[in-house]
Amino acid sequence: MTHTYFHFDGFEVQADADDEGRWYGLPGTAPSVETTITSYGRAAARWNLAAGAGSLRIYSERDTEGQWVDDDTPEEDVWMSFHLYITTLPGAGQFYYLCRCGDASVNPRTALRINGTTGFLEVYSDGSATWEAGSVALSAGVWYVVSFKNFSGVAPQGIVRNRDTGATVDSKTHSNAGGSQARYIEIGPYTTSTGNCVFDNWVVESHATAANIDDPVNDLGTRYACGLLLPTVAGSYDAWTGTFADVDDTPHDDDATRRAGTAAQAFTQGLASTSTLAAQVAMVKATMHFAFLKASAAGKSCALRLRSGATDVDTSAVADIASGAYVCKQMLRTTDPATSSAWTVSGVDSAEVGALSNSTTIYCTLAGMELLYTVGDITRTKVVAYVMDDFDPERRVFDARTGEELPYEEVQPNVGWLRVTSGEMPDSSSPADAWEDETLLPIDSVRFSQDASGPSLDIIPSSEGLAEQLIRGLANSSGSL
Repeated sequence: MTHTYFHFDGFEVQADADDEGRWYGLPGTAPSVETTITSYGRAAARWNLAAGAGSLRIYSERDTEGQWVDDDTPEEDVWMSFHLYITTLPGAGQFYYLCRCGDASVNPRTALRINGTTGFLEVYSDGSATWEAGSVALSAGVWYVVSFKNFSGVAPQGIVRNRDTGATVDSKTHSNAGGSQARYIEIGPYTTSTGNCVFDNWVVESHATAANIDDPVNDLGTRYACGLLLPTVAGSYDAWTGTFADVDDTPHDDDATRRAGTAAQAFTQGLASTSTLAAQVAMVKATMHFAFLKASAAGKSCALRLRSGATDVDTSAVADIASGAYVCKQMLRTTDPATSSAWTVSGVDSAEVGALSNSTTIYCTLAGMELLYTVGDITRTKVVAYVMDDFDPERRVFDARTGEELPYEEVQPNVGWLRVTSGEMPDSSSPADAWEDETLLPIDSVRFSQDASGPSLDIIPSSEGLAEQLIRGLANSSGSL
């Protein structure tokens, strides 16, 4: 099977509500940035609506710069997938719309929605202007992977799989073919919807030839992610004013921190290692490097630069950099320019991203690289990161390596284990075998909060298990740890 990746988004860049070219448009209500319930990442998009609507829209074509093209010569066939978490299902007689492909007049040709009366996935085809339902009720509190097919003259299809097991939950193919190929592609509740859902790891394949695309899950599996790598060090080119620290904020901070370059000047930045991503990288499928740019006057030009090994590749430079708001330029690549072969983890780790100015003056407020990858087996190393004493009335948390007391807000998930001590137990410098297993708490997530009663820290254990009574025993005076 052939896969032609066209776009992907893990929503970690967190562009402003006016989208700034990350997508073509944001019809209706913009999603909120979700950072607690996410799928193998640090952010997701949530629409919590009561008879409301909102979506993210892209066109089905790009130009040589990687930018969206509103063009019908030709329009494209589409396969796409995304991770979906239902917080609240729509009620009886209500619907929550998930995605659609449409024509130049913004009419849906094919679409998916959840029926609140039955909980079933439903598929729309403009061939008959009808919705047809699957047969399995979807549940709240579960991560699903939804796949959606829109081909010219072919019946549209929706597939729901369990993200963690890969098992197919439901699959529905409409009995009537859709009208034609897609001019635009949308994710989110594009028309009046009620419910609360989180969307993550949106992947789109799009091509004028149907044989060149397929369900992304057939290549990625259900355990895949769209991660973000931000600048951490100066690169091989450093002619622009400022440093990497001026282009690493998400969401970006407009003109508060930025780099500036004049004609024929370039900058590149080294990126954070793939090991810093929220999920372990098994195989890299595509990269998308980007920069948020604006010009000192309208009609200036600037190219994106990617450096891999000793190879520099630039996008074409078109005189379309605006002088008002920053605009995101982005370029997707499925191969490493240095090798002309598929990306490897080491190739991504050595890559640099930036820009080449062809005019005076170009500003950049954020640059980085997104990564589409399959998730490897997640393993834990029992490294004690934090220590606290069960009898400490102040409920202090210490760095197990240095013995330094830590503010609650610095306790992080997925970096180690919490050790709970008492006066009769060894201190943190004792060998691991000096401890009883039940004194180790694997940390899956933490939440720091502060209110009138004082600061508190909620530590949520993984399913690898700490007895509930230990959690209760660690509760502080405000009711949480």
